[in-house]
Amino acid sequence: MDNASELKEKFDLLARRIRKHGLRGTREVRERNLEELLEVAETLNDDGRISEAFTLYAAFFVDQGKTSKAEEPVEKALTFTEKSGDERRKAAALAVLGTVKYGKGSFESAEEIFENALELAKNFGAPRELPRVYTVLGNVYAFLRDFRNAERYYHEALSATLASVFASRFKATWLRSSNI
Repeated sequence: MDNASELKEKFDLLARRIRKHGLRGTREVRERNLEELLEVAETLNDDGRISEAFTLYAAFFVDQGKTSKAEEPVEKALTFTEKSGDERRKAAALAVLGTVKYGKGSFESAEEIFENALELAKNFGAPRELPRVYTVLGNVYAFLRDFRNAERYYHEALSATLASVFASRFKATWLRSSNI
């Protein structure tokens, strides 16, 4: 395996670990993992992976309630998704940007961003983003007192979550059964 392949594998493993463990672990450990992820992506000079690293960095700040600190990395993520043309990663970055706008009280802007993220997530295979986008869209519509749409998106969030859990468990069961 060449160095680039090893770095891509390292990036993918780090990104998976960061997504899987989310809020667990100390802030310092999570930040160190994110710094390493960004360093690997920049070493690879891979715009898609750089975008993903910045998106995860922005999500890290959002999780801490520091939405103002999330703005710069999410804007960088969007710049790199434009360069890479990776619509799946763009959906993820838009979902974080929508959360930032929502957290700052820009509900109409958040609504528009989330609608775009939702469309991309549906069209370009970003199922991991769907439950979060649906939930926050429900929150946006509830705040805007459009309870019909709020309820619709909350139901979509539940359906997407159940579908995601079912698909994950099906895949795990299938993999185990293929080893018999």
